[in-house]
Amino acid sequence: MIKMSLKLIICGIMLIISSCSLPSNLDQLKAVQYIENGKTINPDASVENQIGSFRIIYGKNSTAYEVWSINYKALHSTVNGKNINTELVPTTDTTFKYFIVKNNDSIGLAYDSLTTLDKGKLFQLDSLLERLAIDKLNMKIFALDLGRATSIEQTGQSGKVEKYFTKKSEGDADSIYRYYDKNFKDINFSFAPELDKLNKSKLYKTRFIYLPKDKSKAKQELICEIKEVQLTNKSKMMELMRRFEKEYDSSVK
Repeated sequence: MIKMSLKLIICGIMLIISSCSLPSNLDQLKAVQYIENGKTINPDASVENQIGSFRIIYGKNSTAYEVWSINYKALHSTVNGKNINTELVPTTDTTFKYFIVKNNDSIGLAYDSLTTLDKGKLFQLDSLLERLAIDKLNMKIFALDLGRATSIEQTGQSGKVEKYFTKKSEGDADSIYRYYDKNFKDINFSFAPELDKLNKSKLYKTRFIYLPKDKSKAKQELICEIKEVQLTNKSKMMELMRRFEKEYDSSVK
């Protein structure tokens, strides 16, 4: 009896150790935030920003796109009780929609919220990527052959910034800055896989600068970058991704 008890205790300890050493499903979720900032720098040094952003959550078997939506309300202008104008204005509410697709697949399911009870609706991944401006055509701008860098600045032990003068014709950016960091190498998202491979690093930000001919006009910048982020809703996100995997097979038949 004593020997049997010792065996059971040892087996129990081994089971606990092995289960603790295995990574949890929540740890398998990694997220990046894509940020696009169209910046206008006026001659008086005031700055106007137009920012668009979304998140990509990478799981073991599937990928989710968290897309922010701004809600609008109708604002009516009336004179003597008659409506003379209706304008849509943004409210303070922001909603999130989730588009989930199996890795290496082209069709997925879209959900109106993280906790919705409604069944996911089919969507085409190509259409979503085009809407988010990260489809193959839009991403070509990040992989352009810019020739030899005008300057290269090392940033810390793992990063560098390459500067290029690129103005060749009307409409071209005057200069382009490429930011690399080796610490981003394990992130799935890539602006330009061929540049990542060439530099043994990750292109995580690009700045396009447009200078006006007339100095009384505004300077324009377009900044596109990714940042690794920590999810505050990991357990709910995992629940939705598991639910997606159960619903997916029956939805595509």
